[in-house]
Amino acid sequence: MRTKKIMLFGVFDNLHHGHHHLLSEASDLCDELIVVVAPDESVKRLKSNTPQQSLSERIDAIKKSNKASHVVPGDDIHGSWNVITTHEPNCIAIGHDQFVLREALEEHCSRLPFPITFVTIDKLDY
Repeated sequence: MRTKKIMLFGVFDNLHHGHHHLLSEASDLCDELIVVVAPDESVKRLKSNTPQQSLSERIDAIKKSNKASHVVPGDDIHGSWNVITTHEPNCIAIGHDQFVLREALEEHCSRLPFPITFVTIDKLDY
């Protein structure tokens, strides 16, 4: 069953086959895909390194993939999740390895006045 609006979070540094798989799978599940790209400061905090590409380069690469309806930067304040209340997705797609992100999002979304379901996108099988 297709979901109206799915939100997908990620860094998307140097877009590769795994990223394209994630974008394609999420896109196939919905009418509208909103991709949220992590700001550099969030990447530094979560992964202890700086992305090789700038935020604008990462956003442009996703736009060029033609898989997303909207590509937006993540919140400047880590953990605020304002992007969720701004766009009100019906569902959040999570990559197969995004366990920490899923836990944080589920906890946050449980307090929202609108329901959000979660779907996990399986790993790309080569």
